[in-house]
Amino acid sequence: MSAEELLPQQRHRLILERLLAQGRVIAVDLARELEVSHDTIRRDLREMAAAGQCRRVYGGALPLAPDNGPIALRQTQAPGRKAALARAAIGLIERGQVIFLDAGSTNIAIAQPCRRATA
Repeated sequence: MSAEELLPQQRHRLILERLLAQGRVIAVDLARELEVSHDTIRRDLREMAAAGQCRRVYGGALPLAPDNGPIALRQTQAPGRKAALARAAIGLIERGQVIFLDAGSTNIAIAQPCRRATA
């Protein structure tokens, strides 16, 4: 079976495999490789995004970010690794420096000892 004879479900499966292997897909490249129109690939990506299989972005698609659960649960996961990362990060901070941390359970592990040290 040639690439242009793939059924939509087969194209979707191939696109998902590429997303997992490469971390992204580019619509133009897929259309060229599968010998289908750009509109066909855009439609496939729209359908896949609606089904929760990928995230559409301009020109292609990305895999969905994993949902790792609520922050309270994530704080209990891999505590040793988080503590080691926190110790390493804290070792890079000098007195008087200001750091900005984004949300995340590992960043909470970094901030907690810093908070105790300044209290």
